Amino acid sequence: MMNYDNGTQSNNYANMTIREELQARFDELNRRQSKNGLVNDFANKYSNLLEKGANIYNDVENVSYDLTQRALNKKWADPSFDNKSSMGLALNEASRISPLNFSDVNKHRYISCVGANDGYASAVATLAGGILVKEGKDLYSKLRNEKNDPRYRNKFGVVGDSLKDIGNDIIGTVYGVTADSVNDCSIFLPNWARR
Repeated sequence: MMNYDNGTQSNNYANMTIREELQARFDELNRRQSKNGLVNDFANKYSNLLEKGANIYNDVENVSYDLTQRALNKKWADPSFDNKSSMGLALNEASRISPLNFSDVNKHRYISCVGANDGYASAVATLAGGILVKEGKDLYSKLRNEKNDPRYRNKFGVVGDSLKDIGNDIIGTVYGVTADSVNDCSIFLPNWARR
């Protein structure tokens, strides 16, 4: 056996053939690189959080602008809107992907991710909108018509579906706040639905 470990033979490799030892060392190297990759990925996400937290004033200003523009026009989505905030872009994306036929789970995650990408103010506004407006509206309409929709069976099924949607909104929001750019959110879309 060859000596690799600071001039001493490792007990882990003592009973291996050269081929087995090389494979084991290669696997160990891959594990170390994976750990470093995880550390680098965590550091990048943490850096994004800090950077977005430092820009909270701009984030609040942009969200306010987008909400005002929509309130004055009495529309929530319009391609002509300026979309200064990622939340404004999320509202337009929601109207674009709503009619598309793919997983509701991924729709919730994608829209929340896009909406939260600017930072904390956008994340809070997007999450609040998803929970209070979208799920509130859904709960009201579904509870009134629960007997007409066999997917839910009863009121517990309706509430369970809304809780699942809220959980997906939270996952998308966390991913959006830590993502480098809004383009990273396309991970939640099938290839044919991406821009």
